[in-house]
Amino acid sequence: MVSVAWSCNGTTIAVAYGKNNHDAWCEHHSTVSTWGIFRREFDAKKPNLSIDVSNCLTTIEFHPSDPLILAGGTMNGEIYLWNVDPDRQDPTICVSQIDEYYHREAVTKLVWVKYESLTSLSFQYCLLSVSTDAKILVWRVNDKLRYPAKGHLLARKKDGELATVGGTSFCKVMGAADDQTFLVGTEGGSIFKCSIQEP
Repeated sequence: MVSVAWSCNGTTIAVAYGKNNHDAWCEHHSTVSTWGIFRREFDAKKPNLSIDVSNCLTTIEFHPSDPLILAGGTMNGEIYLWNVDPDRQDPTICVSQIDEYYHREAVTKLVWVKYESLTSLSFQYCLLSVSTDAKILVWRVNDKLRYPAKGHLLARKKDGELATVGGTSFCKVMGAADDQTFLVGTEGGSIFKCSIQEP
């Protein structure tokens, strides 16, 4: 087990299974399984839904307002969006690509962020991903993960030159004046504070 997530209404739990100790490119398969814990036929040994993934999952995160939407990040840098309705024939909504403008290493954390439009007074949820490739990417769900809407590179000065550093953890700053300030933990043990504006 590499990651666990609860749906926003507390009725579904998702568990990602995979290997998390890789020396190189992942060629394993992994699985994400979901259980509706209040279903009459609930059985802890038998999930309502199991989804096979072509490489190892590293993290999963439910949408903050839609209990059926689940995002997953993988060891090879792909991001998946699933609809985990057990009656749906194909749960996969979309998958990101692996490219120089996308993640090319392990996705270590996914965070859903609500952006409010000042002009239309509407809002949308975007998905933020951080990876060991030193990238933070912002994804609009409506774009079906075809491309990131925005990107940031984690870098620090080392011996007078800029060096990138992989991200290992990511969280919102609680109590910040806005919903767009984050702390990012890195492989070198540094912590970055960053503000990610609406894409």
